Amino acid sequence: MEHPLNYQFSGHGTFILRSNWLKRLYDECVIDPMVFSRADALIRFGVGKNMVDAIRYWGSVTGIIASHPERGWQPTEMAHILFGADGIDPFLVTSWSRWWLHWRLVNSTAFTWNYVFMQMASNEIDREQITRDIASTLGTLGFKVPSQDVLKRDTNCLVNSYLAPHHSESNIEETLLCPLTSLGLLQDNGESIRILSSERDDLPDSIFISAIAQAMIASGRTAISFSEIMWGRNGPGRMFRLTEDALLFRVSRLEELTHGEAMYSDQAGVRTLMWQNVKDFDTHEYIMLHAQREVGR
Repeated sequence: MEHPLNYQFSGHGTFILRSNWLKRLYDECVIDPMVFSRADALIRFGVGKNMVDAIRYWGSVTGIIASHPERGWQPTEMAHILFGADGIDPFLVTSWSRWWLHWRLVNSTAFTWNYVFMQMASNEIDREQITRDIASTLGTLGFKVPSQDVLKRDTNCLVNSYLAPHHSESNIEETLLCPLTSLGLLQDNGESIRILSSERDDLPDSIFISAIAQAMIASGRTAISFSEIMWGRNGPGRMFRLTEDALLFRVSRLEELTHGEAMYSDQAGVRTLMWQNVKDFDTHEYIMLHAQREVGR
């Protein structure tokens, strides 16, 4: 994760992302990119001010809208692909879109997402400890440290984004659940909340390949160890919480999936991933192309 100028720890108002929000946001921004500065913004979105702010926050950190001087909030290329007139997944019901959201958030300005999934040593979710550790990490990096209350609310928002409620009031309520709950990354067993690892059979190859390329580009190397991909700071194994066997199965297919650009080697117990021209890999273009191929087919 690169260090942005400004990490975000608030803006969501503790409202988790709802499956219909980004489509609604897209539609309003296409009509009027200055919608958030309009006097009737609350009427247009049909919700209160705090929830309108939350919708803008989620659109920004997921890369669905981007702020431009004098041009307001403009939908991005991916927004058009997902939510446009021929949008491939306007209500984020596919595994592809949901894993893409997770990948985007972990690599966004939402620092808590990156910390919990990529930096935290334990798989146990201890909210108090997380807020203390984030404060310490930010201080070490030289960034302004938010208050403990702000960090607690941000941590709670993350946890609630991935945990499905035990009971829902109606079928309508279920359709509005955060799309991240279906990923199975967090589990509440009644006594504790844990981050779970599994095979992740529904993780799309294109998102996994993009994460591999991202990790290797960040390392500045064209060869990287299996353990670094599994547990390293930018490793897809950590990001998607893959089991070691699941990661091994996926990297063994690298040559096939990248048409010979990348490969996995296991010689005398030394397990290595190699990608000679990885610096030329355009993650943005690759993701947009495969979104249309894999979801739009």
